[in-house]
Amino acid sequence: MIPRDGHGFPEPDKIIRAWARENGWPKLPAQGRVPTNVRHAYELAHREPVQGKAVAA
Repeated sequence: MIPRDGHGFPEPDKIIRAWARENGWPKLPAQGRVPTNVRHAYELAHREPVQGKAVAA
């Protein structure tokens, strides 16, 4: 379910922008939508490690 703010993402944009600037995305605009590739990189960097065997999809 997408929250009423319309974003559908749990992390506020300002947190993702700060992380992005510290991790090689210096030209990220201060306002507007955070690009999907930046958000995806943030999520990959902050996900919990998976333990056990990988499961084929």
